[in-house]
Amino acid sequence: MFGPWKGVTAKRIPRSNIQRVFTGTWTWKDNLMNLGGWGIRYGRIAADASNPTKTRGWAYNPSNGPFVLIQCQDNTFYQFVTHEPETVKQTISTDIPTRLS
Repeated sequence: MFGPWKGVTAKRIPRSNIQRVFTGTWTWKDNLMNLGGWGIRYGRIAADASNPTKTRGWAYNPSNGPFVLIQCQDNTFYQFVTHEPETVKQTISTDIPTRLS
């Protein structure tokens, strides 16, 4: 899910659609200059922490700080803030066994 209100601003990304996961940190200046502020935004996001080139994508950005960036197979990007970006990255990147009904 992407966004706090399921059905209104939620975004479900199937694991099979995730190509890469990045982490990084943005300051208030990064948020203001690239996204025009905070909240749910569409704007320039960091495509890769090692590459300063920006690409356009969706950001759920309620505050400054560490974030996780998901790149999908169709080259769309989703960025969201979290206090534990490495844990989230590892969780997304790890295959979870399918539950038996």
